Amino acid sequence: MLISWIKQFIRVSVKGKIYTIVNTLGLAIGLMSMIIILLWTDHLKSYDKFHTDYQNIFLVYKIQSNANGYNHYLYTTPAPLAGFLKETFPDINSTTRFTNCSAVLGMGEKPFRENKLGFTDSTFFNIFKVEFISGSRKQCLKEINSIVITEELASKLFGSTDVVGKSVRINGKIELTVTAVIKDYPKNSIIGFSCLIPFEKISEFGFEGLNSWGWNSYWTFLKVENISNIGNLEKRINAETIKQALISKTVSFNLFPIEKATLYNPNPNASSTMFFVTLLGSIAGFVLLLACINFINLITARATNRAKEVGIRKVIGSSKIQLVTQYFMETFLSTLLSLFIAILLVDIALPSFNESLHADLKLSLTDFLFWYKIIILVIVVGFVSGIYPALVLSSFQPAKVLKGILRSGSQGAGFRKTMVIFQYTLTIFLIILTFYLFKQLNFISNVDTGMSRKNVISIPLRKDMESNYTNFKNELRKIPAIKYVTGSQHMPFNISSSTDGFSWSGRDTTQVYRFSITSSDESLADAMEIKMAEGRFYSLEYPSDTSSIVINETAAKVIDKKPILGELVTSGGNNFKVIGVMKDFYFKHFTQKMEPLFIKYKKNGFNFMLIKAQNSFDLQTMNQIKKTFADFYPEY
Repeated sequence: MLISWIKQFIRVSVKGKIYTIVNTLGLAIGLMSMIIILLWTDHLKSYDKFHTDYQNIFLVYKIQSNANGYNHYLYTTPAPLAGFLKETFPDINSTTRFTNCSAVLGMGEKPFRENKLGFTDSTFFNIFKVEFISGSRKQCLKEINSIVITEELASKLFGSTDVVGKSVRINGKIELTVTAVIKDYPKNSIIGFSCLIPFEKISEFGFEGLNSWGWNSYWTFLKVENISNIGNLEKRINAETIKQALISKTVSFNLFPIEKATLYNPNPNASSTMFFVTLLGSIAGFVLLLACINFINLITARATNRAKEVGIRKVIGSSKIQLVTQYFMETFLSTLLSLFIAILLVDIALPSFNESLHADLKLSLTDFLFWYKIIILVIVVGFVSGIYPALVLSSFQPAKVLKGILRSGSQGAGFRKTMVIFQYTLTIFLIILTFYLFKQLNFISNVDTGMSRKNVISIPLRKDMESNYTNFKNELRKIPAIKYVTGSQHMPFNISSSTDGFSWSGRDTTQVYRFSITSSDESLADAMEIKMAEGRFYSLEYPSDTSSIVINETAAKVIDKKPILGELVTSGGNNFKVIGVMKDFYFKHFTQKMEPLFIKYKKNGFNFMLIKAQNSFDLQTMNQIKKTFADFYPEY
């Protein structure tokens, strides 16, 4: 019987080639969209679920309650927090700190910059799952000058994974001994690294605040035995930190399950990845539904072409159940053919999709759970697409068909019209949604951010580069195509440091005011084309600028003084005079509320150098920059 159905399906498909191609490709595109979204969703949902007892692992985040009811969410915490939690709360099994930075590895002719150096405690392995190739799990990070490297980095550095005991040179002068080699860490994790270095070593890489409760720069993770009392544990943590005067009453530490950290956002006012997953999943579902409706309409519209076949089959004894089954099987075979084409399309599209989303999606034939979902999807699509056409085709009356008197019936025509209207409605909705998304992308591309990143490149700087920084900057300025060279603590569009340690005359001491803060030299505003609302930016003509400060318009509103220029602001026991007010510019994501910003003046000690060209960076200019950099910092 099955062979007969397959032969019949092939005959019908070959007879109506154009119809078959249109119907099959339409359904294949719908299935392709759904498969890619399923792959992406499964990938995101798998984040950090490879750890043992992943449900018991939590990320500590901080909420700072500020004036005007605005809550500031920080996902990095003070360095002393991890040790305090482990010592104070017996129900916490283990805690660890983690952060990343970049550095130059190797020496001689083949040094390279590695962007995923990880700094952590030896307790890291008590919380996260790591597979060791060689070395001791218990001892590998105990020694301050040790390093644990992944097999990929081991091959890159030494051409082998048998490297325990060998030395790795970082930034030209820091020597670390390899104490273990581990398997490459999975990419579906919120943390990523190519090597692990003892956390205490981090000060040699320019990091600060290792003993400060006011320096929120490091991730803190913890693992508990029992997750049923997490809410109670949060209350006890905050009560104890306030009791010991480690934090103020306006600050709270909270625990977020690591399995949710990728898809969800604890901040109710911020967007989350889950929103975009749901949006794209809905769009893929609509596309698939449109394909199903199109499939139904094309079959029922061609129903008269198969009327004689139905009449003859009924005359020779075929029952309605047999005919319904046959046409259902044809639909399922057509759906399976569409699935095969969809899989080929997915295989072709995945590289581009991965590049666009920086993902690593793979269509694995051994992922039984995924294929279980696909089989369920195909059954549902086949049933939805086949139920109505099967009933329509099997309902023809033999006498009318053989006499040539055939009408598909007003009910069938009405159903098709309804489906077409529904199809058009969905299409219009998707067009409107596409237009809306296009407007959003156009807004992001063309909105006035308050500064210009055009013709600007950045160079990462390190603490030991300070001694030659001024000479290096002056040498770069001699290159004809370069317009400005400036230093900055942060990228101007990603200022992540903040503080509540500012005060001024008349400040309401009952309120907490949190200010974003960074530092730069005198050329930042010119290089990034940041406009001034009042006063001026820093200048070499004024030596007193070292005790001055520049703020943005939002900060001026918070201080609320007229005139604002000349107002004294106190920080760390030092007074700073406001000499300028910048117009507000977006130094964080668009979805975040504009925050008050202070920019302090420094001559040296920056994390980034920004170079702005007169027009654009041609190859000659880039080579000149490269040569100058190599002359001053050959070890980098």
